[in-house]
Amino acid sequence: MKIFTYHPEGAESIDGFNKRLQDFAFSNNVTGVSQGQLDGALVLSLALAEDGIGSPLLIQPYVVPIHATQVRGLEPILGRVLADLQKINSDTQMYVPVETRMVHIQETHGEGWPRGYALFLIAIGTIEDESDD
Repeated sequence: MKIFTYHPEGAESIDGFNKRLQDFAFSNNVTGVSQGQLDGALVLSLALAEDGIGSPLLIQPYVVPIHATQVRGLEPILGRVLADLQKINSDTQMYVPVETRMVHIQETHGEGWPRGYALFLIAIGTIEDESDD
């Protein structure tokens, strides 16, 4: 298992956080993702194939902060993100979004903080593909 955290007031940008998640996912066999939040921080727990937990899919998480001004228009916003992610899929690299989870920030949050996060789970391979190498 590996734990990743993101906080809107931290030193790391959301782009940097997503890049770190992508780099880890492409270098390790991530088979499951659990999420939580604490005082605005998003906490992701990534299960690895060697942990014996998860699915036969290899997963990459991708996080999108959702701000108060976006809450009433979630469907088109998330639809655009989904369409952009689907464009990455190719014959040489599987990149298929398979699930979206919403993580609500429950505590009082600071100025400019997101109200929550959309967590996209993207299939980047399968365990069977890895064993064929």
